[in-house]
Amino acid sequence: MSNTEQPPATEPQQSEASSRVLMDDLSRISSGFGDLARDAVALLKAESRLAASALVLIVVLTMVTGFLLAGATLLLVAAPVVVLIEMGWLGPSLAVLAVVVMLLLMSLLLFWVISRLARDLLFPRSRAAWQRRPGQPRPPVDEGE
Repeated sequence: MSNTEQPPATEPQQSEASSRVLMDDLSRISSGFGDLARDAVALLKAESRLAASALVLIVVLTMVTGFLLAGATLLLVAAPVVVLIEMGWLGPSLAVLAVVVMLLLMSLLLFWVISRLARDLLFPRSRAAWQRRPGQPRPPVDEGE
């Protein structure tokens, strides 16, 4: 009588088989993570190139916009000079001088407004509160603020 049946698997053989299956699964998972890392690096490279080209395009378009705005500003300054000359009120030199004086007065007005707004950037009330000691009266508050 020949014994064609295999003997039942012993405990070490079962654990060896399950560890082999586990190792196969871990190798598949690690190769999957490797593929994922490679794809992520390729995507990062592609997006970096796209971001760099977009940044260069933004800088170039900003420069072109600046040139266009500078040209428009020059024409806006030249327009009153031309109007004063065409209407015959002033000669070319006096028209340019009148427009320059007008622009300087407007700049002084804007500088005054900016300096009024900038006073609050120094946090005068906060500094006064920190410098005040307990028991001292509060400093008077300006009515305009």
